Amino acid sequence: MGRATKNREFVAAIRRIIPDAEIELPEGFDPRGSGRVFELDPARIREDAGYQPEYDVERGVADYVA
Repeated sequence: MGRATKNREFVAAIRRIIPDAEIELPEGFDPRGSGRVFELDPARIREDAGYQPEYDVERGVADYVA
């Protein structure tokens, strides 16, 4: 099952790669959103098409920065 990712997880991943990065993000998931947390479940696409995500936050940020 997918899971929600908080802003601070992205900030931490970026700072592991770029320690002096100046990043300011509000706490939480989506401060302007509905207040609800949606978790996406990739089970159906995995079952139907064999899709399996290759990137977590750490790997995605590292790849993007590279």
